[in-house]
Amino acid sequence: MSISHCSVDNDEGSNTAVERVRVLVEFGRAWSARDIHKLMELVTDDCVYCASVGPEPGHQYVGRDAVRKGFEEMLAYDATGQSREGRSFVAGDLGVMEWSYVFSSVFSSTEGHQVEVRGCDIVEFRGLLICRKDAFRKSFE
Repeated sequence: MSISHCSVDNDEGSNTAVERVRVLVEFGRAWSARDIHKLMELVTDDCVYCASVGPEPGHQYVGRDAVRKGFEEMLAYDATGQSREGRSFVAGDLGVMEWSYVFSSVFSSTEGHQVEVRGCDIVEFRGLLICRKDAFRKSFE
């Protein structure tokens, strides 16, 4: 995963920004590995997850138990795709992670054709934990 540090709030200092980038990288790797336990270690108890699919504009999960369920549902939704991590950066208490999933012919009538779904997550930090994850994806459907 490429990492670039864009900016740092003057109030928080560069150590916090570096640690938040580390958290984003860990989160992205845990997502790719479908490691629910690690994902939940990186979020607050009152976290909010806004999924990129579900009832428009995407289903929202609030609180640890609901977010765990949402993560599990989203990982199951993309289970047939190959996860690819992208760039991550932090600006103050916000972070952005790019990602994609590559799907084989399951989404195409052409055998052997691959489709890449690209997206990004905008996350909000409280301290060094993620308190909000808002996911967006470019749809091919």
